[in-house]
Amino acid sequence: MTRNGKLRLPSLDNLDRRTAAYRDAMDLIDRVIGERGGRDQVDVVRAASAETWSVLTTQLRALQVQWLNGESVDWSEFTTIANARRREGETLGNPEPKDVTISLRDQMRGAAS
Repeated sequence: MTRNGKLRLPSLDNLDRRTAAYRDAMDLIDRVIGERGGRDQVDVVRAASAETWSVLTTQLRALQVQWLNGESVDWSEFTTIANARRREGETLGNPEPKDVTISLRDQMRGAAS
């Protein structure tokens, strides 16, 4: 895209925010980043990876719905997107496990019951 002869790079911010696909992708991005401590805890690489993973997931969901509606699906496209999402997920990494350790105070309360 050009604007006044200058190259203008598209971004997620330039999309129509009213579409279900946009809202689904943004919700996934927020959830994935939230699982990793929030925007202030996630570096640029992981934030970009979360965006890519979320958009790929949204594309896969659209293809799944298309197939469930009885429409034909390009399975080569589906598996290519699924593999790209898997690789992006490896880059993104898993969220930190939640601390489920019971405090000493709670353990003592349970023992007293």
